Amino acid sequence: MIAPSRPRLRVKVSPATRVARALTYVITAAGCAAGLIAYPTLSETIPIHWNARGVEDGWGSPVSLLVIIALWLAIVAGIEVLSRKPHILNYPMDVTDANAPGLYRAAVDMLVWLNLELAILFASLVAQSYGFALSTITGFALAATFVTLIIGVARMMRADTAD
Repeated sequence: MIAPSRPRLRVKVSPATRVARALTYVITAAGCAAGLIAYPTLSETIPIHWNARGVEDGWGSPVSLLVIIALWLAIVAGIEVLSRKPHILNYPMDVTDANAPGLYRAAVDMLVWLNLELAILFASLVAQSYGFALSTITGFALAATFVTLIIGVARMMRADTAD
């Protein structure tokens, strides 16, 4: 079934998913604001890349930080919009009236939690550009995104067979 003909249902999310959505807003707003407020204090060269051990191995101008913040805002806003319109998403199976509620719920949950993890990831990257040692948080946030994607797709597959 193509997106325009899919049922448009109101997805009831769990309290945990609502909290994750709110935390995404708070982390994004606070992280972007802090990054922009402290921007004038940056030196001419800042770390913009770290290796797997968390050691700085790439540097750039402070403008790089503005690009990271703009990308952060765009990604969080885009995923937020998509999480509120599950009927337009691509699914790994046909969407029917019977499986739509479960598929939509699984997709919304996945997107909201993924958005939170990406907000944490970007917050840690911005903080690292200011010299904070947060490579462990960055690594956990990155790993969590993959786990969330795997669990989300598995939940969709299960929702499709739960007729």
